[in-house]
Formats: sequence, structure tokens, C-alpha cells
Amino acid sequence: MLIDTEPKENDWLTANKLIEQNIQFKLFLKSDILNLYSIMVRKHDFHAGERLLQRLPYITLPLDLALTLRKQSLILAERCYYYFNKTALDYSIKKWQQKIIDYTENQHRLPFPLFRLSDYWQEFLSQEYVPFQSARGERFHLPTTLSNDLAYFLGVVIGDGHLNYHNIELVDFSQEQMLLLQSLGKKLFGIVGAISGEKKIWLLHLNNKWLVRLANFLTDQPITGKKYPALREPLIFQRDKQLRWQFWSGVLDADGSYINVINLCSSSEKFILEFAKVLDEYCVRYTIDHLDSTSGQGFALRIKATSKAILGKYLQPRHPKKIKDFLFYLSRKKKRNPGTQPFERLYIYDFNPQTLIHYNGATYFNFELFPSFFVTNCSKYLQTIRKSQHWTQQDLADYLEIPKGRLASYEYRSNLPIPYLKKLLPFLAVSPTQLMPFLTQKGHYHFRSRKSIARLDLEPSNNLLSLMKSLVFCKNYLLVRHTRDDKNKVYTELRNHFEIAILKSNMIQNSILHQYAKTFFLMKPEEY
Repeated sequence: MLIDTEPKENDWLTANKLIEQNIQFKLFLKSDILNLYSIMVRKHDFHAGERLLQRLPYITLPLDLALTLRKQSLILAERCYYYFNKTALDYSIKKWQQKIIDYTENQHRLPFPLFRLSDYWQEFLSQEYVPFQSARGERFHLPTTLSNDLAYFLGVVIGDGHLNYHNIELVDFSQEQMLLLQSLGKKLFGIVGAISGEKKIWLLHLNNKWLVRLANFLTDQPITGKKYPALREPLIFQRDKQLRWQFWSGVLDADGSYINVINLCSSSEKFILEFAKVLDEYCVRYTIDHLDSTSGQGFALRIKATSKAILGKYLQPRHPKKIKDFLFYLSRKKKRNPGTQPFERLYIYDFNPQTLIHYNGATYFNFELFPSFFVTNCSKYLQTIRKSQHWTQQDLADYLEIPKGRLASYEYRSNLPIPYLKKLLPFLAVSPTQLMPFLTQKGHYHFRSRKSIARLDLEPSNNLLSLMKSLVFCKNYLLVRHTRDDKNKVYTELRNHFEIAILKSNMIQNSILHQYAKTFFLMKPEEY
């Protein structure tokens, strides 16, 4: 029933550890209902002492359920007798029944472990919020499902919060943000936090040790001690895109800013890199800087303005001051020439059938659509034709209707435009005389245009489509889609296959590959 392996105060399994050990089923009672019992109650709570029950949370019972459990007090007492046998609460069945009658008749509540032994606990814990009391009668409730509000709140706690044994302390420069968090705390936990402070330092205290345990369990943020070495993105929020972005919205409301650029600062490089991993998955461009000052070292992640359309879709700040900065940031427009429009990102999803050609049962890309592309390593063809036709360089230039100097340049550089190569195929006395089968047979895969060069596939294939799906098409460049885990693999595959360079910012500035993607592949604006 409990997930911690030993009765130690600061050593028990959290949601991250359960997921990493592939036993995440212990997180939930059923479907998406959190198993609050194993979150709120620990083996440490059962150490010796007569006041054991006073250390546990109490379930607040509605009158009808209290009466039902009163009628079943003997059955429940027998279960308590066997459950607490050989512990500090080694009571007789009769004494257990007396306690249960007192709890249900007079107090309308039961200690959580006792209620856990009833037949109604799973159904009762499946409601949206479960009502509790402390032994002293302080009322609160906890949510049973993950929500946007909970993800955002825990993001703020990760950023500007500190966990103590019996309370969560939040700090911010804005009193309005403290009021917002106070309202959120009342909604999520039924706790009205105390606000204190003045001017630019405001504190919010939420006093409840089981709330502390919930935050620690879901986020791995330590209770007391330094939090920065342990900061990480909660794995449980990765189950849902919206929850994940709500969490990071909370983090940015705490430790970020939206003035001119989106900026997140932290003393934890690992935490910054985890946010970078999320941004990589959405092809968001950013830079990471190392900060060194008299107050200590830190790291700053800055997001490029070119990615604000994506972030405007997913980020949802709530901080009263920062949300204004965010909306202004999104509304800022880059100065453009009259008549120009912003260019959205396009995601490749298939080949364009209208740009494919078929010859003798084979399918090729139609490279005749690229009159400005040069085929490399072609000087031998020019020399062969002049020799077989007994032409001078001027004769061949006249046939191609170009200046002699340009032909000499083609021979010297060994690059020939695709239209000229096609025009010369009949003179080469080779089969086939069609351009694409000829390029395939002769192994011509390298093409040049201005300063760009790339190796391009001449025929469609599943492997090629998979590689192209890792690219995002922008107006003048391509971006690489990847996660931080597979970044090196994706980069290596693209470099080796197309023989191109990839900049540090995930950008590919290669006009050959850009035109290749634009012509031969279908794209759509929404990520699939």
C-alpha cells in the first residue's frame, strides 16, 4: 500500500523514480486518479508512539458515509486489529471498535489508514477533490487528478518556492501574483495562505505538511536543503502536452521574463537543459549563456523572437505583470517592406506526386525543374563530345548558345547546368538518353547552386522521407527537428546523407536542399 521502501523521513520513492523504474502503475488507483494514500502516508509515520494516529491525515466523512461505517464498526475494527498488529497501536478489537465509533459518531472523520481498510475508500478517493482534516481539525482537500492549475502551481513552486517540513513558502516581487497564488492554493488545496511583505518582496505561506509531501512527490523538489541540484522537469507532466506547457509557464512566471525576449535563468544547468529539450521538440531556436557574477554562477536560456508564434500557442503565463509583457512581446512586429507577409513554418509529411516522373517502371524526382542547378564532375562529358564531334571549344559553345568563356569555366570547374547536360545527352552515345536514368546510372548525386552544394537522392524512398520529416521548412532556411536525446543521431544522419553543414542553432542554410524540399515534398503548417 505504501511506496517508500524504508521508514526514513527523507528517502522514499517519488513519481519520477516510479516512472524511471517502469512501475508508474503505482501512481494511480485507476485511470488518471492519483493514489493519494501512498503520497500522503509514509512508513516513517508508523514509528513507535501513542500519538501515531495524530500524525496522520484524517478523511472528512459525509454524514451518510459516517453512519454506514458506524454500522460496520466491528468489521472495520477486526481489520484494524490485524493491520496494526505488533505495532505501537496493538489494540484489541474491542478498543478499535470504540475508537471507530467515536470517530464516526462524534467526529465524522477517520484516520486515513483506517479508512483505507474500509470497502469504500477507492470510490471515495475518485472524486475531484478529497476532503481531509489534520488531527487538530484543520480542514483542507487535495486534488485526485493532474490539472492545468496544479501543473502551473508546481511550476511556480519549482521556480520561486521552498519546501519545509510543514509548509510551502513562495516569494515574488508582485503582491498581485501572491494574491493569484493564494486564490489558486484555496482552489486546489482548500488552504488560505498567509501573505506578508512589502514593496518588492512578498511571501506566501501555505501551512500543510501533506501539501508539502504532494509537491515533493510530484516534482522531486527536496524538503529543506538546497533545491537546485535536484531540479528537473516532472516526468508525470510529460504524459500530456498541455500539462507540460502549464508547468513551464509556471516556471517562467517565477524565474523568467518576457521583456524583448523570453528569458529563463536558473542556477541549475541541468534544469535549463531540460527546458531546452522541450524547445528542441518544437524546433524553437534559443541560446544558452553561462552567467558569472559576485552572487554566484547561473545559466540563462534566451529564446529567439522568430519562435514567438510557437510559444504564443503553448505558453500561458498568469503572472499579472509578466502576462502584459508576454502579450506585448507577441504583438511586436518586425518591420517589413510594404506588401510582404510573415512566413510560417511548414512540416514535411509526404512526397509531391506532381513532381515525380516514371521511366521503365522506376520513379524519379524531376530534376529538370531545377534549371539553375549544376551537376558536378561533368568536364569529361564536354571533352568527350568535342573529341567525338571534332568540335572546337567555340563550336560546342555555339551549339549550347553560350559564350566560349562560360563553356571554358564549365570545363575547368567540372560543373554543368542541368539544361545543358540534358541537351548534350544524344552526343554521349549512351543509354538511357533520359536525364534522370542517366544521372542515376552514372552516379551523379552531387549538385551545386551558387555557394551551396549537397548530395541529393534522385529517387524517392522511405529512408529519404524519414530524413526529410526531421526538417522544418522556413522561408530562407531549414530547421532540424529533434529531441535532446536523439540530437547527435539526427545531426549525423543528415550530415552524412546530404553532406551538408548544420549550424549550432539547428539551422541549415543550404539553397540546394531548401529548393529540393520545396519542390519534391508536401508540407503543412501544423505539426503532425
